[in-house]
Amino acid sequence: MPHTQLMTERANEVLKRDMLEASATKRGAFDSNMSLTTGLRELGIIRDSDGPELAGMISLLPHSIQETLRATVVSALDRRVPAQIVWLPGHGYEVTVAEAVGVDAVTTAISVVLRTPYPLPESGPGSAPKAT
Repeated sequence: MPHTQLMTERANEVLKRDMLEASATKRGAFDSNMSLTTGLRELGIIRDSDGPELAGMISLLPHSIQETLRATVVSALDRRVPAQIVWLPGHGYEVTVAEAVGVDAVTTAISVVLRTPYPLPESGPGSAPKAT
């Protein structure tokens, strides 16, 4: 399974409505002085059992996409608004964020579509690190 698909499945678990209160306690891991991988580790989206591949894949995403994902997670956690992330294979990198704004947090939701190259290139942005 592609690492990006695994990441999105785990993210969807911790960003769903009934998990937001517990997940929001780890919001500090997404401060701007922290790496995105640090925040994702704190939420359990990246795990030690993954080896270096998943964290390596995240750290090699273009900076603008990392920051978009960080801002989206922070917004969801701060406002207790559920977010759903889907991954699509593509030829380049792309992220689309949409928010269905309701009258309150109960009817508001964030949707994220993340597209990355698949298979990943051997080097450069988005390349997967080699397992050692």
